[in-house]
Amino acid sequence: MKVSPTVSEPMIVDHVVATVTYKPIRRIYLRVTSATGPVHVSVPRRCPPAQAESCIREQIPWIERQQARLRVHEERMAELGRRHQILLWGRTYSLEQTVATPAAITCVRDRIRCAAPASTPLEARSQMLDAWLRARVEEALIPLVEHWSHRLGIAAPKARVRRMRSRWGSCSLRSRTITINLELAGRSPACLEYIVVHELLHYVVQPHNTRFYALLDHHLPNWEDARRELQAPPAGA
Repeated sequence: MKVSPTVSEPMIVDHVVATVTYKPIRRIYLRVTSATGPVHVSVPRRCPPAQAESCIREQIPWIERQQARLRVHEERMAELGRRHQILLWGRTYSLEQTVATPAAITCVRDRIRCAAPASTPLEARSQMLDAWLRARVEEALIPLVEHWSHRLGIAAPKARVRRMRSRWGSCSLRSRTITINLELAGRSPACLEYIVVHELLHYVVQPHNTRFYALLDHHLPNWEDARRELQAPPAGA
């Protein structure tokens, strides 16, 4: 039996550029593989173009979210490819990328060495660095949370580290979890302590009111110095 070839055609829906491919399938599928490239849309062979257009239009909010996520990823990959330095606890280290087995990251004096086999893609190296930096933050974070929870007279919440786009930290009263931005690895230890104390204080006083800042002044008198550091570009940026 002869199989009909697939047929592709461009389609523009509002501001979304798509490549629509007609295939022997039953449903419409959308794939976003690039922040700037066309959206790939697979549709049944007998699907009217108007139906494909309608489906794309309905999915524009989802498409934009995927493109934004990929844009951040692509920017980070480009940055890693250009990167020759890395910040750790307010200090600048030379970043040396080498070919070696097994994969490992080591820090010696003023140099951080990222070693991996020659076949290791850039994305995997980025993930290695993220994991290594996350481990450094967690090493400092857990004792801080335990210490300050005891001082504030509260049960220590769970603590996690993740990359955040717009906040240095957050807390969930419901799940009793504080989240710390991975980017704090590049700032001084005083900044990490300030964010930890700030988030933990929300388990004592929820809003940012007079009492909240009075307690912050009492427990961490130099907190405004850390806040000013966080408002400024990181050293070496």
